[in-house]
Amino acid sequence: MLLYTGLFKELNRKLELYLPNYKISIVNFANSVMKVLGLKPNGPVLPDNVHSALEGVESITILVIDGLSSYLIEKAPEFPLIKKRGKYFKISSVFPTTTTTAMASLVTGLEPCEHGVLGYSMLSREVGSIIEIIRTTPYDKIAEIIDPEKFLPVPPIHKKARGGGLDSKLYIKRYLVDTFLTKALYDDAEVVPYVDLEDLMIRLIGERGELISAYWEVLDTAAHVYSPDSEEVKAYVSRVLSLISKLPFKKKGRRAFVIVADHGFVDARKRQDRIVDDKDIVNKLYLPPFGDMRATFLLPLEDSYDEVLDEVNRKYGKWCLALKKEEALELRLLGLREVKDLALYRLGRLILLPKEGYALDIRPKKRKYEMKGAHSGLSKKELEVPLLIFRY
Repeated sequence: MLLYTGLFKELNRKLELYLPNYKISIVNFANSVMKVLGLKPNGPVLPDNVHSALEGVESITILVIDGLSSYLIEKAPEFPLIKKRGKYFKISSVFPTTTTTAMASLVTGLEPCEHGVLGYSMLSREVGSIIEIIRTTPYDKIAEIIDPEKFLPVPPIHKKARGGGLDSKLYIKRYLVDTFLTKALYDDAEVVPYVDLEDLMIRLIGERGELISAYWEVLDTAAHVYSPDSEEVKAYVSRVLSLISKLPFKKKGRRAFVIVADHGFVDARKRQDRIVDDKDIVNKLYLPPFGDMRATFLLPLEDSYDEVLDEVNRKYGKWCLALKKEEALELRLLGLREVKDLALYRLGRLILLPKEGYALDIRPKKRKYEMKGAHSGLSKKELEVPLLIFRY
């Protein structure tokens, strides 16, 4: 399912990293949704054998489960029954495999090379520094500089839907309603807070609007805290699937209920180095390392580029691939379409990609608890996400 080019094999024989497949990805899914709802897609739709599962529907409910990989769902005891009730496909996430990047693709149908939202912490031209958009709310000073409604280069899908006369809603936890990211991604959607999964499922199945979205973040939090292979995470997956199994689906219907994820997870406890404290590297950078734990971007000083690259390879090379920006672009890590200036700016000059089990800590302060699970990298477990389509 995932592409694996000759260049990538040569660069990375031992790390078992893969490339996103932008021909059957969450980007294509977003464009398929637009097409079936009568909206103009922003790019190619899913392949015919997948897109056909959505054809003929008049309304769509999309539940995004943060952190639910194909690997996790296929191991669940409830999965065989769930699979029989609908249609199941493995699709690809994007790079970096992290919520901000993936959700930007899910609401726009754009590849990361087009929307330029690259990672948990990223460069901002407006601020002139590194920002964390998940933590930013409209009441922060950063939000006074960056307008969330102009953050994306095209109108998000809910705004397009409203403009096309369609009813659109977003179900989301109350504490996330006023964040910068929610405002940017779901501009113009009617926001409906919910408490947890049980009341969410009841309300979603009763919805009759043309485009209903919902976001459930608890699995992601649990996988970070306990690890994706933990009994706690398995219990959360079973809980979700058990609730879904009770919904009144049928083989044919004019409404679709879709389960999709933004990214998967890996256990990252083999080794986590605080590269942010590595003075031999950090002192030769314009800014501290940014991005994520498993997709870290560096911006070396002009006269220190080779020194930084050599130092990274010497200290981390056994378990971490250092890609030059030019190599990342040649590999089409950010997508198959034209790379926009903003994406080039935010990519840095070196991209560090740890293999499964490893991560780089880039937080300014040490965490109060161990981050057992991580994502943003290029393992199969992070890239392969489920697409479940039910009709009713």
